[in-house]
Amino acid sequence: MKKILIAILVLAAAVSCNKENDFKQEEVTASFTFEFPEVAQTKAYSDGKTAKELHYAVYDGRTGNFLFGTTSPVAIDITTSVNIGLVKGYPYDIVFWAQAEGVDYYKFDKSAKTITVNNYTTDANDEKRDAFYQKVENYYYTSTPTTVKLYRPFAQINFLAKDYSAAQGMIGNTMKSKIKIKGLPNVLNVMTGEATGSIDADFKSTSVPAVKGEKMDSYPSYGYVSMNYVLAHKEKDNFTTDLFGIFYMNENPITLTVQNVPYQRNFRTNIIGSFFTGTGSFTVQIVPTYDPSGDHIVNH
Repeated sequence: MKKILIAILVLAAAVSCNKENDFKQEEVTASFTFEFPEVAQTKAYSDGKTAKELHYAVYDGRTGNFLFGTTSPVAIDITTSVNIGLVKGYPYDIVFWAQAEGVDYYKFDKSAKTITVNNYTTDANDEKRDAFYQKVENYYYTSTPTTVKLYRPFAQINFLAKDYSAAQGMIGNTMKSKIKIKGLPNVLNVMTGEATGSIDADFKSTSVPAVKGEKMDSYPSYGYVSMNYVLAHKEKDNFTTDLFGIFYMNENPITLTVQNVPYQRNFRTNIIGSFFTGTGSFTVQIVPTYDPSGDHIVNH
């Protein structure tokens, strides 16, 4: 797994926390190094490079109360430094959230301690939905930089067509795709990491990734015809309803229904089959490209 390293210093003009008399009131500058996981793929999907905005929230480590955070996002890239002031000897919980620039797919409510998915109704196959999160718990200032590994709170749901080349030969580069799923969680508690709520996904169809030349290194001979991010639980779970992959070939829809589809946070679910020229037989895999754990494979 290739890691994008971003060194970030943390500063603030003032610290709006309750300063008790039982510790030394000395403001200091804390240093953090961030690692964004990168998936080995031949193109841009899941390379982590769309996360250009950093948001953070600082909480009282003793009471859990929100203290302060970003009022506007901090632009980040490979070499960016950002600064936050803390009080020496005081415990903090710090939440970091990185997303694409200018998108409104998610709302980080720092006081409510939640990140909410606003909708799943915009363009399918959109890499700008990729985002990263981490909580640093019980942090005390140290002069040594702290490494924070940011992970996706999402599962990536993919369709890979064994027969894409045959279908493309008949229709050319006009194929579009989207997915529909009911009852997805849509609220992430940044303190506990739990995903709750319920929202339906019905994306707008867009050109399939394969049309743009997107491939997965693990499956170079398959057409990568759908890619979408959805908020997922920490542990492996199954969608509570069927997953519908809808493909438009010369504007004519083909709907594939897949049942009992597993998904998991920071993992990919790959649905592999001959979707366009054969019978509906699928192989469903949970692939740990975002996490070092073992494979989960379910055959259908």
